[in-house]
Amino acid sequence: MHSADRILPALQRPAIGDPRPLSATGGQIFKTIQPYVNLVWSGASGRFSDAFTWALYPLNATHATREPDSVESSLDAAHRAGD
Repeated sequence: MHSADRILPALQRPAIGDPRPLSATGGQIFKTIQPYVNLVWSGASGRFSDAFTWALYPLNATHATREPDSVESSLDAAHRAGD
């Protein structure tokens, strides 16, 4: 994977439903966007589906936050090894 060497202004304001390309063969879709709160994208490709969540949780009145992330993935049961 190659890191970006410049910022593309056209990609800095994603909207719900916008694609998030990950490769030449597929990507994900933005599902939820709440600035300063959370960002969720998910996708499905054939037998595999996944979702990724970034969230900010306030810790105290001084605006400190915690930034946990979550990844969920699944493989269609009909395509699992041995099925």
